Amino acid sequence: PFNIMVLASQTSANNARDNKRLVFGGHYEGQEMHEVGKWIRFASPFRHLVGSLHALGISLGGHTALYTALYNDYNPINDDIKVYNSVIAHCPAINIKPTFKDLFEGGGLTAKFTKDSIWNSLVEAYDEIPDLHDLVDPKSKPSGQRLMEVFGLAAARFQSRIPEGTALFPFRDKPVTVPDDVWSLNNFVNQSEGITTPTLVWNAMDDSVLEFDLNGRPLSEKHPDARKGRLMVLNTPQGNHCSQSVIYGWEATASVLRAFIQDHSHDFYIKRRRLEFPVVFHRPLLPSGQLHMLQEWKAEKGLDHFEVKYTLFNNNWNCKKAGESKPSCYDTQVMKLGFNELPLTLQVPRTKVEAEILTRWANSRFEIHGASGRLIESDEHPEKIVYISDQMEAPTSTGDN
Repeated sequence: PFNIMVLASQTSANNARDNKRLVFGGHYEGQEMHEVGKWIRFASPFRHLVGSLHALGISLGGHTALYTALYNDYNPINDDIKVYNSVIAHCPAINIKPTFKDLFEGGGLTAKFTKDSIWNSLVEAYDEIPDLHDLVDPKSKPSGQRLMEVFGLAAARFQSRIPEGTALFPFRDKPVTVPDDVWSLNNFVNQSEGITTPTLVWNAMDDSVLEFDLNGRPLSEKHPDARKGRLMVLNTPQGNHCSQSVIYGWEATASVLRAFIQDHSHDFYIKRRRLEFPVVFHRPLLPSGQLHMLQEWKAEKGLDHFEVKYTLFNNNWNCKKAGESKPSCYDTQVMKLGFNELPLTLQVPRTKVEAEILTRWANSRFEIHGASGRLIESDEHPEKIVYISDQMEAPTSTGDN
């Protein structure tokens, strides 16, 4: 039931080049997010169709989402109307300086990959960003420490040129003039007191990119009761950098995000239906002693069918309990299911991105069941597909108008 607008990250080469600047972090980007939200709700051609508005940011974009919540609280429209109904920060950076230091100066593989990617983006946009020209030579890759200094200096130069009095509250009287201002104002832990916009922060404790000890843990320690108030912090043991859907499944991950948004969308509610129809496509043979463990759906660009991958477990004396056994205890079978074999109309994905979207949708909407339930640790044969359908309905009136 949602329409989605995707905004470019300020750290992308295209964004930096087109705007002739190098800037990062939610302190500045959150202000742009707030202005985009104002336009959507109060000035866009489709403003009359907008019932509620929600912000979601991932990774460094999650840092922007957190500051969007802050600006949402301090800058209401006409003193009482907030732009955003809720905010979600998924696997976010929370304190930029120690996080960048870990990524730019660290010696691990993740740090090297991140540093190389950032440097390549900077080189790509270099000619269009005057603030960089006396700071670094694009033909000579600097050390991680120097690269971090360049980022701080370039961001401070750009933000110091912003006209006085135009920054949003609560930072209107806190101008940026030097790199230390950039780093300190981008520490969300220090800005997180009193958040009233419903905000979900979802961290993975095994995050190898944005270290939990530098990000999620300090926020959790500052807000030990954050599962009860407007600021909700969810720390899952696994989900290494935004991969909760891989660890816990599409359905569980989507349910967390969807439920949070729906809880703060007062203009509608969702009626969920589960529609069943028989399996009519070729199904895998299940040898004696094997169990169905998992079914995964995958769409490909230009193809009019799904590949359905069945993961099977060899339930014999050589293998221990499912989930605790060596890889040789598992087998996979892949079956094709044409779009025309499903009781709904699906468009052939024209691009790789469309195929990825359709894949995520299918994994959260289709379940394969046997006679007594879903095929998870089951020795039953596939008999039916369950399609999970969400229907948006307006709330009914419970009193006299």
